[in-house]
Amino acid sequence: MATFDAAALADFSFQSDVFQDTLQAELVDVLNLQTSGILVNGAGIISPESGEYQSIPQYDTLSGAADQIVTNTENDTNDFGDYKMRAPWLQRNKIWGVENLVSVVAGKDPMTEIARQLANFWAREFQTTAINVINGCFATALASTHSTGTDYSGQTIGIDGVLAAKQKLGDMQLELTRAISHSKVINQAVKNSIGSYGNTQMGNDLFLSGNLPQIAGMATWMNDSFSATGDVYPTYFSAPGQIVFAVRPWSRRDVNGQAVNSQSVDVEYERKPNIGGGTDVLHTRASFLVHLNGMYYNSATTNPTNVQLATGTNWTKAADDDKKIKIVQLKTLEEL
Repeated sequence: MATFDAAALADFSFQSDVFQDTLQAELVDVLNLQTSGILVNGAGIISPESGEYQSIPQYDTLSGAADQIVTNTENDTNDFGDYKMRAPWLQRNKIWGVENLVSVVAGKDPMTEIARQLANFWAREFQTTAINVINGCFATALASTHSTGTDYSGQTIGIDGVLAAKQKLGDMQLELTRAISHSKVINQAVKNSIGSYGNTQMGNDLFLSGNLPQIAGMATWMNDSFSATGDVYPTYFSAPGQIVFAVRPWSRRDVNGQAVNSQSVDVEYERKPNIGGGTDVLHTRASFLVHLNGMYYNSATTNPTNVQLATGTNWTKAADDDKKIKIVQLKTLEEL
């Protein structure tokens, strides 16, 4: 039977550069694999702010005709307009007892394995948050401009519905290169012969290759978290990087009153001698956001729950052009 050395865990420095770098590397790797490039790390886009919300400025599209150059005539000077997106910062935590850690660290390199396990947990949490943000944005603000609504909800996925959804972005549909949907929808697409395998000679047979097909030139990604309402499933066609996440540093004080600053996910080990004859606990905390570009969180509710993130009235458009919100939704009835 595996044994667990709690004293060894207590000696870890969870705020060390080595551990935090390992955690962040694992976290980013897992997210990139899971999201196929739709959900990306916004570290280079977002400068974390203190407070409950994050403002994300974007410039308006330059418009208007060029002025004629006329001798001795002064031309007008035009301003660069901008619009601000707003996203709420979320504070979340998870606690594990030592008995839950035995299978995690026993017989392995504890630091690396704990970092891997925590990265997987928080990656799933970010993904769940992203799905709720998508649901909220499409519930009201994007329901007519970026979704086919009920137009194809009485039939299985077909090329007519796919093209209708893409057409929501007009000529910007060329940037929609990713398709995300439930496994039933992807398999139904193969069954309906609208999935293709590029230049290979395998044909539309998922079972021959084991690879997912392209739909209308878009790489597909299965995720059963995109569940149905009734038997109607949403499929999303998106540009890469349309949804961003960011994790800001977590600051606190340890039991000795010393300042502790974690680069991303905070990890704290605690020994509780007065519970059950003594138990060891690992706390993890994160302050993060997940945001769909072009949108504005307009609620006064801070640190919203996933239910509140999925509420349509909490979101409005911020982009000055609908084509800048590079994600569309197709709703279809699946029978598999």
